[in-house]
Amino acid sequence: MSDYQAIKKAEIALDGLTVLAGENGSGKSTLSETLYRLTKVLTEYEQLIDKKATGDIYSAIRPLQEVNMVLQRYVHREQNSDFQIEEILHLMKKIRETKNLISAEEYALKLIEKYRELLTKAFEVTRNKEFLRSRLMTIFETEQEMSDDKSFVENVFNKMEDEIENIAKTARQDKTDRKRKTFVDLMPRIDISSLQLSEDGVELIEQNHFEQLINIKRVIYYKTYELMDYLGDKPSDFHSYLFETSPEYQMTQEERLLSMRLRAILGGTIDRGETLWRDQLLYHRDDGLEIPLKQAATGLISFSYLARLLENGYLKKDTLLIIDEPEAHLHPKWIVEYARILVLLQKQIGTKILISSHNPDMVAAIDAIARKEGVSERTNFYFAKPSDTNKYKYIFERQDNIGSIFDSFNIALTRIEEYGED
Repeated sequence: MSDYQAIKKAEIALDGLTVLAGENGSGKSTLSETLYRLTKVLTEYEQLIDKKATGDIYSAIRPLQEVNMVLQRYVHREQNSDFQIEEILHLMKKIRETKNLISAEEYALKLIEKYRELLTKAFEVTRNKEFLRSRLMTIFETEQEMSDDKSFVENVFNKMEDEIENIAKTARQDKTDRKRKTFVDLMPRIDISSLQLSEDGVELIEQNHFEQLINIKRVIYYKTYELMDYLGDKPSDFHSYLFETSPEYQMTQEERLLSMRLRAILGGTIDRGETLWRDQLLYHRDDGLEIPLKQAATGLISFSYLARLLENGYLKKDTLLIIDEPEAHLHPKWIVEYARILVLLQKQIGTKILISSHNPDMVAAIDAIARKEGVSERTNFYFAKPSDTNKYKYIFERQDNIGSIFDSFNIALTRIEEYGED
């Protein structure tokens, strides 16, 4: 990453446990969030293309909802006939909810055929054809003169079918071509020209197209200082990781052992529970106490998130876990425990981890525990230093040891002494 917001230059290794340190405003969170969005598009490209295409298909058939209202209000009332309305509403719901492009296209074409039959029948039975014609011309935004009712219906739905098929065809082609422009369109408000991601020496973002990530299949990102937001009703990828188990997942022995460590720290378990209104996560303490997780201490919630991600099958060798300020809300002794869990996640499971921190206890704990566990060679520390030409632009430099990072932390002690002197 170069010349991007507060970042002058950053070349970061993601082959183990990576720590970004630096003062506020140095671009740590910018780097973390941008990397997340970049990696998410690379790892979920086909799913994102499907999501966009299914949304476009739903928009294309949305005028049929208004047609449905006209049929229900006038034709249905005149003839006392259900006109297969329930089946149509069911198809509309399936199109809105599906994430699969093939299914969305199939449902949409089936729905169009249903409406073609309905409108043909409607013109045959209604006593107010002029009104029906007028409403349909408004709904479909056409000024086409109706030579006859049947031709109008055919033309309208043939055009809609063509639009659906073109959306699906374009999406399939986008999956094959992997053009840079398509990639850029999936990352709004990010200057892709300032970014590059390399894997095994191969640059993935090229001038006209982009390559697929091989060693990372999933990226998970959360900001510890926004812990409570993820327990609400607002849907998000991270929310689903907390509540849903990964398909066809079975825990390995290493994962079970790490899960047991987390349970010991938590002094209980975190489970999904149902209430009258919605699902929520519940904290079951070993002494029998049971409370909604959102009512627990924020430090406990920090560990709970790691426990849920692990138990639900999302922390694997091919996962990149990005956490902003993991030390937030943690007592110093729990910071050390948290650091140990991160190191063991990398050592025993192989999860790739990136954290940003400006806490000396977190940095020191990761350094010491990584050396003890024999994973120092896969533990990378970067320190954001102001550039020589612009003090508001930062260069992330790799550190052979954490001395430079601690020198920056010691500035706080100097300020305390300065402001505390008589």
